[in-house]
Amino acid sequence: MSVIGGAASAATAKCGDALAALVTGTSDCEISSTANQDFLNTTPITVNGEAFFGFTDWVYLDKDEGVDVDDETVYSNPEVSSTNYLSVNGDGTSGTWAIWEGLASMYSDGMLIFKDGNDTFLTGYLLSGFTGLYGDVFDGKDISHVTLYGRGVGQEIPLPAAGWLLLGGLGGLVAMKRRKS
Repeated sequence: MSVIGGAASAATAKCGDALAALVTGTSDCEISSTANQDFLNTTPITVNGEAFFGFTDWVYLDKDEGVDVDDETVYSNPEVSSTNYLSVNGDGTSGTWAIWEGLASMYSDGMLIFKDGNDTFLTGYLLSGFTGLYGDVFDGKDISHVTLYGRGVGQEIPLPAAGWLLLGGLGGLVAMKRRKS
């Protein structure tokens, strides 16, 4: 996924350097000044209403929810596949994240939204890679969940060189058959 990036909107602001550095594999960070919930059942959905990174066409792709047991968040998606785009492994304050690399052919930009409880605001990270680490985004408060969004049209997938070789080979067979006739 390439980074096209936009300016921070009125509802979001650039993160400070320390907060931005807490999630690797990303190129930018914004925090909402108004949204503490990540609603998918509103029009527009929350991240589009907040215009994270200046865009209002984000599409929900996946969410990795933790199970909060005695202040320890356990993330349960062990693999990344075409039906499970996002995998977050770790505890409520640190761990790893990964997304399915096939998304790069479908979307030009990707974003992770980190969410805690009602007393924190949504924090978004614009993706520059497919894997990374996350740290204590909410200063000692456990992460409730991480949501993956995509936007824009992805890169066109070119016909592999093997395809052109196959076409050339088939042409050669046709030419040989005609020569024998």
